[in-house]
Amino acid sequence: MFRAVRKWWVGERGRRLAGLFAFEFSVVMLGVLAAQGLADWAEDRSAQRRLEASLERIRRDAGYNMAAAQAWQLAAPCLAERMALIMRAASSGAPLAEQDRKRPALRFNYFDPLSAEDDLLLRKRGDDQLADSIQQFDSSVEVMSQRMREIADRWSAFELLEPSFGAVLPQDRALARQNASAIRANLLGIGVGARSI
Repeated sequence: MFRAVRKWWVGERGRRLAGLFAFEFSVVMLGVLAAQGLADWAEDRSAQRRLEASLERIRRDAGYNMAAAQAWQLAAPCLAERMALIMRAASSGAPLAEQDRKRPALRFNYFDPLSAEDDLLLRKRGDDQLADSIQQFDSSVEVMSQRMREIADRWSAFELLEPSFGAVLPQDRALARQNASAIRANLLGIGVGARSI
């Protein structure tokens, strides 16, 4: 049986069939490779478009955060002076005007950094400096946001100095002074963060 198969294989008909098989196999393999190459190219193009959209969003968010940082550079010293006024009033027992106790509207900064995939793609393109700048920018915005949240949380302690809520105790004054001091420290940190942005 093996001899019959070997005789058929080396015969004219077997060579033709083997050649046809090799040709069809090559065509199929080339088709698969071409389809895989086309899919990789399409995926790469899609990733590039996604990265460009992310970079455009980051430019827009960065512009907003830079404007907010400039506003904070102007506002932080004024608010720090108001904290000094509150500290002096709390220590002397002087009444505090409502507008001095009232918390201003704090706009929290928001920045959506690059995804890990987009960061990797940006670095593959050779833009390591841009990727590092985006990470540093994100870190600065996050620090400023944390400081603003702490300011917002601590501001409520100044209600302790309002006589209409009851007698103002020495502990209330001490707590208000302590919170005003912490807010001043956070405002200093916001000023530093605003300059780095």
